[in-house]
Amino acid sequence: MYWMRHPELNRGPGRLKVIRRGHFGKDEESPIPELHDPEMLAFMSDRVLSIKGFEEIEGRRYYQTWRIFFGD
Repeated sequence: MYWMRHPELNRGPGRLKVIRRGHFGKDEESPIPELHDPEMLAFMSDRVLSIKGFEEIEGRRYYQTWRIFFGD
């Protein structure tokens, strides 16, 4: 997670980037866009996290909720 200024929001909201780990710990390109202005909703268990925010794809915002699973 990191912060970067967003010109339309006129502030620096957080951004959440999903990083995939490849063989031998090498970072791979993320298959999904970054989530802007993320907000943690809940821990659903010790391995699942729920986060809401929005993605920007081709200048449009898509508000959504993600469930992130940790582990194998």
